[in-house]
Amino acid sequence: MEETKKVFYGEKEVKEVKNSDRKTYLAEPVVNIIFEDDTITEVPEEMYTALVGEKKDATAMREAIGKLIAQKLLAILLNSEVRLVDIDYILQLTAYSMNQNLDKAGIKLWKKELDERTTQDVENILK
Repeated sequence: MEETKKVFYGEKEVKEVKNSDRKTYLAEPVVNIIFEDDTITEVPEEMYTALVGEKKDATAMREAIGKLIAQKLLAILLNSEVRLVDIDYILQLTAYSMNQNLDKAGIKLWKKELDERTTQDVENILK
């Protein structure tokens, strides 16, 4: 009898994958990964397809995700035919915009600015 090959997403063994009702920001499909420990994570289907397989530690996952995203960003830059001198500016602007969104999300979660947060706020969120 042939043994079934184990499939991993990162360091966790995959038990089952189901389509999610949710779509990404760009309306691409999302899947729910159900792991052997019965935890569930939701990821874009494209990300799952690209990263599922052999067990990967956190560093290997970070590198694989980085390469996938870099390829997509490069495709956007190539498709847009941006000037070479503008690439650094565009990437800096992208990082800045993402950090601004992260800050806004933090304020929405915490309901106050970073310099107003206290240890009691942390305790309240963790409750």
